[in-house]
Amino acid sequence: MKSGYGDMRRSRRAWLGAAVACAALALWGVWGCGIAAARDAQDARNPAPARLQVLAGTTLIEDLVRAVGGGRVSVRAIIPGGACPGHHDVRASDVTAFGTADLILLHDWQCGQAHIRALLDTAPGAAGRVRVPEAPGNWMLPEAQARAAMAVGGLLAAADPDGAAAYSRRAAERAARARAVGGEVRALASASGIAGVPAIGDVMQRPMLEWLGLRVVGDYGRFEETGAEALARTVAAGKAARAALVADNLQSTGGAGRALAEDMDARLVVLTNFPGGFPDTPDWESSFRRNADMVMAAARGAAPAPTSAPTSAMETAP
Repeated sequence: MKSGYGDMRRSRRAWLGAAVACAALALWGVWGCGIAAARDAQDARNPAPARLQVLAGTTLIEDLVRAVGGGRVSVRAIIPGGACPGHHDVRASDVTAFGTADLILLHDWQCGQAHIRALLDTAPGAAGRVRVPEAPGNWMLPEAQARAAMAVGGLLAAADPDGAAAYSRRAAERAARARAVGGEVRALASASGIAGVPAIGDVMQRPMLEWLGLRVVGDYGRFEETGAEALARTVAAGKAARAALVADNLQSTGGAGRALAEDMDARLVVLTNFPGGFPDTPDWESSFRRNADMVMAAARGAAPAPTSAPTSAMETAP
């Protein structure tokens, strides 16, 4: 009897323990569901803000909007990186994009282009959503890129005031990065000894050549725009200066650069004026570095021998 009673008590304690555990689990489930329901209700009252829909005139603007806007924006470019902005065929998707964008960011030189005007006229209300980032200079160069970052940040903040602090911070970070990259690349160019090497370039790439320190003795545009007489003068100037390099522009090349390089027996490089021009250069920094690397590689062989050993690139980089 004693042994059976002890077994019964143990069995009763086990049953009570199981009952308590089940009750605790049930309460936990109810409480957990209550928390989840409260969170769902809170999310419904305070939903995540919809992304600002931005349409960018070029990949230069698109890259900046993506960097400065972060997760608060959704952006697409009208003109692909490898295309000429002045000779781009309008697509049906462009009309839709102009009609649905919250903000349309264009370069000042785009506003008067016929195909852009046609898109603005076709999409109701689109013209009122256009803003132009005020940042003079060639945006492929570091200082202009830094100014453009701040200008884009200001326009995003005006369109989305709740994100103003984030846009300001990210714009300042992007501007600082552009200046740092510029300092590093300029040091590499100085160490390479290419300063003063005579060169000819497409008008779109002349600023890049001069920024790197080359002596630009002539420039040119498209064959159909420049004319035979102007091209002849450019060739004469190049031959007189023994130009070692011709820099063509990827987005506007019509064979002018190759013809000039062959005529002058000079090296030819084709540079991009927009991010995404080359398959593995999706942003400004990679595109800028690629341009600089190609120019330095082509010009290095024509540079005069240094009178003393130059400081290494690693030592001069900030």
